[in-house]
Amino acid sequence: MGRIERGVRKDLAKLPLEYRQGALAATALHLAHQMDGGEDLGLAPRDVAAYAAQLRQCVIQLREWAPGQSEDDITDQMAGQREGRLLAAVPDA
Repeated sequence: MGRIERGVRKDLAKLPLEYRQGALAATALHLAHQMDGGEDLGLAPRDVAAYAAQLRQCVIQLREWAPGQSEDDITDQMAGQREGRLLAAVPDA
């Protein structure tokens, strides 16, 4: 097991079991394993870049799906601020 695969396994360990055992997690591990083999597998630099992009997307998607795992982004923050303003504008009943 290479450096990239170890890193992916560490990231996956933070997710609930059902997300670690699914197809997307398996894909992430496969991509990481392939990247660790790099030159031995005949991967060109452009291939490694494509694998890295796909691996990144897999990990991001898994984090978004996992409950309580994704951090608020700017859209969530703005929606929360808007909701606060709307609630403040409603007169007490």
